[in-house]
Amino acid sequence: MFMRFVQIRVDQKYISDIERIYEEKVLSQLQDIPGCVFAGLIQSAPDPQDFISLTMWTDPKKAQEYENTGPYKQIMEEVSNYLAEGSEYKIQLSKDLELEYAPVHEEPEVKQLSVTAQANKQQWSEEQGIKEMHIRIVSLSIAKDKLKEFRRLYIKEIMPALKETKGCRHVFLTESQQTENQVLSITAWESAWHAEKYEKSGQFNKLLDKISHTMSDLYKYKMAFEQKEGRHSISKDDMTVSHYEMISGKSFD
Repeated sequence: MFMRFVQIRVDQKYISDIERIYEEKVLSQLQDIPGCVFAGLIQSAPDPQDFISLTMWTDPKKAQEYENTGPYKQIMEEVSNYLAEGSEYKIQLSKDLELEYAPVHEEPEVKQLSVTAQANKQQWSEEQGIKEMHIRIVSLSIAKDKLKEFRRLYIKEIMPALKETKGCRHVFLTESQQTENQVLSITAWESAWHAEKYEKSGQFNKLLDKISHTMSDLYKYKMAFEQKEGRHSISKDDMTVSHYEMISGKSFD
């Protein structure tokens, strides 16, 4: 299994329309693309302008073939009309041959992820409340010589614990194909309340302790220092926890 993230920042005035736009422009196209088994649009909980189009594929070659096609490039061109303007500007000549500055849209960021392990209690489907799901993404930096050990612990210790946690419906362990030793633990929950309850229960910290020795040296140094200081915070360079709401999605298999 293979996963792709296309991260975009949407113009403020299109936020209320993005679900319709995604269904008309993206889902309608992807349902006919060989190898694509699921597509969903998730919205950042703390920043409503940030979205990720999450797609799942049977084979990375199928995803690459689609990315190289005219339809994909055409749809990205259309979607660019709804993106927020970035902090960069381009210089161009006006019709009167005068220099003018035009804002440049935020470019979509594409991430390619191989799925190392997965555990699904249910299939992705609208009938099971796909639009109500809460997506939690934990990004971790693993030490170069500890990746195999991390995989083993995740599959043996963390995945079974998550499967038994009330409200957790899907668990995916993915590895970045672009950033060495970066892994993402992606979980789908029945609601934000269930994910929040899991974090507040202390179970997340207990599971984190099981794999902390496999993480980067910088992470371990920060953890040791903060324990002496009586604090518990984690550098964004070593681990980030992100929360998203699923606002549109469809299974194609």
